[in-house]
Amino acid sequence: MDRHLLPSLPGRLACIRVLMASLLILTMTPLQAQESADSDSLSINELFNMSMAELMEIKVTVSSHRPELILDTPAIISRYDADEMAGMGLRTLRDMLRFIPGVTVQDHLFGQTFISIRGVYEGFNQKVLFLLDDTPYFMPSHSDIPLLGIPFSSISHIEIIRGPGAVYYGTNATGGVIKVVTRGYGQSDQGENNLSLRGGTNSYVNGGGYYDTGQNDWGQLSAAFEVQRDDGYAARYPSYDDGTEVIDEGTISKQEETTSALLKYRYRDFTLLAQAFESLYTGVTIPRQPENVNHLTYKGWLVSLRQDVGNDASKLSVFTDYNRFHPIFVVDGGGLSFKTEGDGHYNYRWRTGATYARTLSRSLDLFLGAEYEIRSTGAYESFDSETGEVFGSIMPKFSLNETSAYGQLDYSPSAAWRFLAGGRYTDNSITGDDLVPRLAVIRRLGDHQALKLLYSVGFNSPSFTQMRADAPPIVEGNPDLTPEKVKTLDLAYNYIVDKVLFGANLWRLDGEDFIFTERLPGEPVRFFNTGSFTRYGAEIDLQYVPTANLNLYSGLTYYFEGNEVDPDDIARVYTPVFTFNLGSTYGFAAHHLIGGSLRYIGERASADNLWQLNLDYRWNLGRLQIYATVENVLDEEVLHPNMGEFNDRLVPGGQGRNLKLGVRVGF
Repeated sequence: MDRHLLPSLPGRLACIRVLMASLLILTMTPLQAQESADSDSLSINELFNMSMAELMEIKVTVSSHRPELILDTPAIISRYDADEMAGMGLRTLRDMLRFIPGVTVQDHLFGQTFISIRGVYEGFNQKVLFLLDDTPYFMPSHSDIPLLGIPFSSISHIEIIRGPGAVYYGTNATGGVIKVVTRGYGQSDQGENNLSLRGGTNSYVNGGGYYDTGQNDWGQLSAAFEVQRDDGYAARYPSYDDGTEVIDEGTISKQEETTSALLKYRYRDFTLLAQAFESLYTGVTIPRQPENVNHLTYKGWLVSLRQDVGNDASKLSVFTDYNRFHPIFVVDGGGLSFKTEGDGHYNYRWRTGATYARTLSRSLDLFLGAEYEIRSTGAYESFDSETGEVFGSIMPKFSLNETSAYGQLDYSPSAAWRFLAGGRYTDNSITGDDLVPRLAVIRRLGDHQALKLLYSVGFNSPSFTQMRADAPPIVEGNPDLTPEKVKTLDLAYNYIVDKVLFGANLWRLDGEDFIFTERLPGEPVRFFNTGSFTRYGAEIDLQYVPTANLNLYSGLTYYFEGNEVDPDDIARVYTPVFTFNLGSTYGFAAHHLIGGSLRYIGERASADNLWQLNLDYRWNLGRLQIYATVENVLDEEVLHPNMGEFNDRLVPGGQGRNLKLGVRVGF
């Protein structure tokens, strides 16, 4: 039988271990929890945003115009705090995302990192909408997102919608929505002012800080920064036969460096957000020999303004935001390199719009919105990295405009029932217009349980690169591409009581005109719309606080037809049948905290299953924290399938066992 259709024996044993671990956690009952703890244990628990009492009151904003309890929100959402994730040894935004059920994060052959939600992905993250607070942030030419561009110290928490989720969001939301919520977004998540320094294996150095003035007569100002440098780790690329030649095994040094800063100012109902970053990936594109010194640089900055007028019963919000975001690919020592003209001056997005929310009666709410957006990219030029001589353009200067209108009615005839209906109309100057709906029915089963039936449709316009790139034999755009759609139906159950937050859901996904990438041996990368396909899956998300000083987290995802070859859904074989996450933090002896996270990805395409374990220790004394993190404790070789070219080549995606030591001082 085809290995794609039936996991190997080690794979089946791994699945059994996953299920046993899940059952062990799910059978823990709050009735067995200790109801008291000494004051020293409570002091450790105060390091986290979540306490036992607060677990019931966790609210999210990614799927609504006002904060809502997870029990009531009309979307499939996971929410995790940055401090909690750090306690489990997950101290980057990418590691936080890896821990979310249904989310897979891996490196691309070309250097950047991309995210798959429910098996929906694209090499430059075109199928994931990234929000910094409430502002969409992505590269207009390639649609990539700033995963290394947000100072970690500025992050309060992340909220993830699996599936399209809401009428508020337009293009790039076919896979899901990632909202990075910065400190100071609400009134109670200001966070502690601090400076931190971390060092580790491969000359890794990371420094950062956060400062917030707090509320005063002239407003509230906060700022954060992060700088990271390293010598890189040895990444092994196994040999690969592409049908025309054998690419020998090679080991190269892969680095990831970043410099980022974020500034936020709030005065009453006015908010200003500014962000800038530069990140670097090395050893990319032709990773077959040690002398590869190619590197990819991302540069970007964002300014967002928002003014709210009114109150909870009637509120008008006016917003505008502008970002530049562009890539530079360089072959050191001379060679064909690429950049956008004018150092990214023409690579920008400008969006402006307004929303209006009104309570029409005790049971009926109305929400309306409208946006206008311009996306532009300069010519993507080829040049000599030594002389700077420009040879020509592989993609012309290009721009489009997009107008959107959206709205929804929210009807709650009783405390037990909620009905939501809405839609989003979009008119794109290149790809035409479309209307997508959103429907939700929520049935409260008492104070602690809810059933949800959700239907949403997301759409995704082709990126400029997919339509206009023209650089044989490297890449060839397709001007006839049409927008893709994802129709998602979810049946979900939520249970929140005392110390348990539990969610389980079954989902069906229907893809139409999906935009995929194809690269045949000896041929350029090409883009095309596929036919229709259907997927099914199930997800479990659990957060459990059995005692005042112990937190447990777990997530399980099952794809019914994962890791199978399907000519109508060529990405299916790159989707694992099982993914599993298990994490915990435990405070003891007044000043000590230990934690860990275990992540499992099942077999997919040519890649074997992967277990990754991180362990973390933190010593806390007043405003001083000293911590140590061991990453990839099992020393697994991290090899991912080549989802950028759809072949059996394997791509390294992380170093082996490594140690990081850090200190954090609050003030």
